Amino acid sequence: MKIHLHAGAALLALLPLAAQASLSYTISYVDPFNLVSAYRPQIDSHIGAAMGAWGSRLKNSASIEIEVRIASTLAYASGFSATSGYVGEYANGSLWQQGMAYEIATGVDPNGDDADVVIMLNPGYVAHQLWFDLDPVARTAPVGADRTDAMSVFIHEIGHALAFNGWGNGINGAPPAGYGSTWDQFVSYEGSNMYFNGPQAMSVYGAPVPITQGNNFHFGNSPASGRPGSDLANDLFNGWMFYNGQRYGISALDEAVLADTGTELAKQVPEPAGAALFMAALAGLFCARRRRRTAA
Repeated sequence: MKIHLHAGAALLALLPLAAQASLSYTISYVDPFNLVSAYRPQIDSHIGAAMGAWGSRLKNSASIEIEVRIASTLAYASGFSATSGYVGEYANGSLWQQGMAYEIATGVDPNGDDADVVIMLNPGYVAHQLWFDLDPVARTAPVGADRTDAMSVFIHEIGHALAFNGWGNGINGAPPAGYGSTWDQFVSYEGSNMYFNGPQAMSVYGAPVPITQGNNFHFGNSPASGRPGSDLANDLFNGWMFYNGQRYGISALDEAVLADTGTELAKQVPEPAGAALFMAALAGLFCARRRRRTAA
């Protein structure tokens, strides 16, 4: 059963940047047993704020249909574009952009009135683990020390629908023969580790960006793994943990991935942050209690 909460698109107010853009959206639910009915206002407000966080960085506007699916079989949360759009050819074959990003870039909705973005949530995760902010735009209240910040999760999942996704496997990043995503095209495997080689991302990071081994479409690796990228623990797309009690936001590196994968930004990607970026990321290693990975 699909329940529509918004009859029309709610226009998001975005930050004034070099070029004005706006993302409008609708939200529908697939929750036949009403397992998260008590949390829908909070989910709605956090999805809207997450759309605003991404939209404030974009040059172009779009109207996005979002479907929230409640799935008890899912451990935590997941997000993805429901389809993709063809953007050309590359070494492996046809090149495809995430459907949400394609619609923003071209103004063409690749799947018409169907959902553009799917966000899947475990109902127990919503009720017992997520911390919902009373003001998810301002993000000033202390996050519950034993909870995961819901805004961080929703920003993360929408980021997957925009750029951090594809068909590459988690071992060497290789997609199936004949096609790949705008993320897949920049993934290399150096014998034991994967790297993202998008030029904008490398400019920000200062080198090829380590991808989480076994968890493609994320950055960095845990210090215990002995693999590169432990300095990315504080990034929104780190692939091994979210700390309880901590907020995650869109970094210059995350913006660079959008630019590399074909989404035009409202402003240029900043120059590399050097030591400041490293120290800010390293600080995440000393934050509150570790917990298992919460977002796919």
